[in-house]
Amino acid sequence: MIINNLSGLLQGKSAIAVFTKTGQYLDLDKGKTGIWKIDISRITNASKIVIYYRHNNVNEIHWGDYKKFSKSGVSGRFYIHSDNFKYVGFTHNNWNDFALAGQNPVRYHLL
Repeated sequence: MIINNLSGLLQGKSAIAVFTKTGQYLDLDKGKTGIWKIDISRITNASKIVIYYRHNNVNEIHWGDYKKFSKSGVSGRFYIHSDNFKYVGFTHNNWNDFALAGQNPVRYHLL
């Protein structure tokens, strides 16, 4: 499925979206999104976590229900967890156009 933008995907749901192209610390099978510098007061209101994963010239979109965050062992950075990540499609849009996030790799949607 082609996904044009974050707001179209979420359709009114609150979420945190993150961009990655290295996949470092990314383990969707174990529900980990990588390590992120996040505003923990905002993330607790999220219902979804969206991963924009750019690799091999493809912009994959994965999502799951937000479960929790946990310390990563890297100062000021946290894991974001879900227990049900699934691939939902891809986008032709770059991160900025997809999430309206500028250069920041974290986007809070309706939070």
